Amino acid sequence: MSTATHQVHQGRWGFHHCSYEEFMELKEAHKLFLKAIQDQRRFQRWVRKFPHNRVIRHREHTVVDGQKITRVVSETPQPEPRHPDIPEYVREGEFGLRTLYSVVLEQYQRARRPVATAEEVKPLELPAQYKEWAEVLREFYATK
Repeated sequence: MSTATHQVHQGRWGFHHCSYEEFMELKEAHKLFLKAIQDQRRFQRWVRKFPHNRVIRHREHTVVDGQKITRVVSETPQPEPRHPDIPEYVREGEFGLRTLYSVVLEQYQRARRPVATAEEVKPLELPAQYKEWAEVLREFYATK
């Protein structure tokens, strides 16, 4: 952990670990990392399916003599889920996406809550590359 911010910011309800601008950057990074992990998992679920199961089935329901009858009207291929192309070593390494997300989540939760006195404020311990990856993900999700 290399980026250590140790400035005390007094707010209405106590002392905060970082400035509002840093908090908003951390909040956006948290959101981007979470979305990237969700999209990666969605893609992995799609890949695990057999090709004949990667379809969206449109069904028609009718009632005949009190019984509900369902039949498949059409099948359209399910599109490949969009996901950030993250190399394997980045996903699973020491500072992989999930590891980086867990650190960012922990620090984000800590930054959200003020403490009673200035002495209780501890510096945020964020990895240096979290801003780089947040920028990469921001660019990826901006090109929808």
